[in-house]
Amino acid sequence: MRSLLLLTLVTIAMLIAVVNPQIGILVWGWIAFMSPDRLAFGTASGLQYNLIIAIITVFAWLFSKEPKRLPINTTTVLLLLFCAHITLRVRPESSCV
Repeated sequence: MRSLLLLTLVTIAMLIAVVNPQIGILVWGWIAFMSPDRLAFGTASGLQYNLIIAIITVFAWLFSKEPKRLPINTTTVLLLLFCAHITLRVRPESSCV
């Protein structure tokens, strides 16, 4: 019964997130912090709810009619540099092998 309730709630939340990406972010946070899939049994416990809701939220945001301008300020530049650093950094070779 818990499995069916969880599947129903997440499916309704996904449908709402298609229209409202803000709701998708809230549902993603709820699933990430509360982990309701650990309380369910059966097929509902094996699904990756966070991945599914994140993909739906990103696509809903990309196709929304809101203006998508990135403000260029110190915080944005530092965040982009940090993302580039953690993506492109070279790992040192281990000498303990």
